[in-house]
This record gives sequence, structure tokens and C-alpha cells, in this order.
Amino acid sequence: RAGRKATVKALRSNVEKLATEAPRELIELHAEIERVTLAQMIEQYESMLQKGLSENVWQKFFERNIFILTMIFARPVRLLHTQFHAQG
Repeated sequence: RAGRKATVKALRSNVEKLATEAPRELIELHAEIERVTLAQMIEQYESMLQKGLSENVWQKFFERNIFILTMIFARPVRLLHTQFHAQG
């Protein structure tokens, strides 16, 4: 685990160099991270669906994982308000 954290730290501190020296590899790494993360989020989503959770729980899930909405809509998504209340 410590080795993985060190790897992530090294990547972060060298990201600009990597973008210049190995842009293709960096893009491929980014795509792989997105695929793995999305697969994990799908598993979590499916598990949550079976539990009949409240809207508040779903709201927090999407707030913590805003990238999901960005991927769904194929453009950057930003939440301006985390809760919306409509009344008649």
C-alpha cells in the first residue's frame, strides 16, 4: 500500500514532465483509471439500487462522484447547488 501511495505521489509530482515526454502513455493511463473507477462506481451503484436508499444518500453519492455525470453527459458538469427544492 505504501508503495502504491509513493507511485501516485511520484506521478503527481512529475505530471507536467510526463505530459511533455510521454503524452500518449499519460493519456492511456488516464483512460485506464477512468475505466477502472467507472467499473467500481457501477458496482457500487448497482448495490445501492437494491437497498432502496433515500434521495439524500443518492445526492451525496453523486456529489462525491461528480465525474460520473461528466462522463454521462460527455461534457464537464458542475453542481451549483447541492439540493433543489420545488414547491407548488
